[in-house]
Amino acid sequence: RYSASLEQLDYHPERGLDRTIVQRLSTGHYITQAQNVLIMGSTGLNSRGEAFRS
Repeated sequence: RYSASLEQLDYHPERGLDRTIVQRLSTGHYITQAQNVLIMGSTGLNSRGEAFRS
């Protein structure tokens, strides 16, 4: 198993990840507010176990 954390997440511009949004989602506040989250695009894990989007 690979361990992963938000601090290790790669935020290169070509990946299209917004650090502010990722940090906001990590709080889980959307769950207590009964809000939906829609993740679009190709997703998966790279060889280091990090989630990515292409």
